[in-house]
Amino acid sequence: MGMRGILTLLASTFFLLTSAQSIDDRINQARNLIRKGEHQQAITALDQLLKEIPPTDSTTQLGHVYRLMDFALWGIDKKQDALAKGRIAQRIFSKNNETRLVAEMALRMSLNEIVIGNYSEGLRYGQQSYDLFADLKDSSNMIIALTRISISHHDLGNYDIGIQYGKRAIALTRQFSASTYSHKMEANTVTAINYDDRGDMDSAIFYHRNTLEFIDKVENQSRVP
Repeated sequence: MGMRGILTLLASTFFLLTSAQSIDDRINQARNLIRKGEHQQAITALDQLLKEIPPTDSTTQLGHVYRLMDFALWGIDKKQDALAKGRIAQRIFSKNNETRLVAEMALRMSLNEIVIGNYSEGLRYGQQSYDLFADLKDSSNMIIALTRISISHHDLGNYDIGIQYGKRAIALTRQFSASTYSHKMEANTVTAINYDDRGDMDSAIFYHRNTLEFIDKVENQSRVP
């Protein structure tokens, strides 16, 4: 290869690297817009990125664009569109063997499906996220996934099963020394509401009282500078 060919190759490589960095920077900018609640501006920025990224691209980078579209669309109450983007993001992450990102998307979509009333889908995503986080030995997210599963069973009317999963979440908070008061509060809350709607008021009151205790601790914890 002649000197001109080498220079051309170096220039092309530099262009690709700077272009990739530019896209990463713009992804971060969109993320910051979402954090500030400027969802429509984020959608405009992400739409532009989708026009520029080749349609054959299926890298993790593109997955992050769709993931942020999910958050931004949810922020303007376009829930079905948000879920569609989230599913695309999860497929891309799966294709790239990004297990943690697949698990995180499953956990997010579990809650989103529950919110819009798709309880069976919420249950499916909750179980998927639990299994993946168990493989990753991520106790914190395992607790959250168990609470999502418990909520899904509650909303499907499966109160006894919801109680089982709520108690599993509580047990895990006791085993996991780094679990937060927020984890403990959620685990007790979902257990309480399952007992409540099953008609076992004494047990419901017991877990609701635990929830109130942890709420105070969560509030005190949040005041720590």
